[in-house]
Amino acid sequence: MINTIKGLTVAASLFISFSAFGNGLIDPALNGFAHGEGGVGTAKVIILVSAPANLNLPKPERYNRTAVISYFKEVTRRSTQPLLSDIQNGKLTGVKVTGVYWVNGSVAATVTPMGLKTLSEHYSVTKIYKNNTHKRD
Repeated sequence: MINTIKGLTVAASLFISFSAFGNGLIDPALNGFAHGEGGVGTAKVIILVSAPANLNLPKPERYNRTAVISYFKEVTRRSTQPLLSDIQNGKLTGVKVTGVYWVNGSVAATVTPMGLKTLSEHYSVTKIYKNNTHKRD
């Protein structure tokens, strides 16, 4: 029982620690940057987007590697299309896409503080994480 309460407390505190400008939750590691602290001009981020509700894609057969990869690539293409289109059309200034990852449907980008704010308000964005590098021990 105590472990369950501790686990729920940790999960709740992690959820609450994310701040929200708009629709998208922003990693707490970006709070200072978002408010212009530190004098840093840009930040590297990973953006998660919501998948469209009506994909109408047939599920791939289990263990069919080629079909599974194709499925994930198509889901990512459809999920990221609204965001990438708005960035390309100049509707989201201060956001420069540096990569799209089909394996988890995410987008890597470099953003300004204003770009982070407008990105968080985009209807398809669910979460924005700081893109940290990690060193092996």
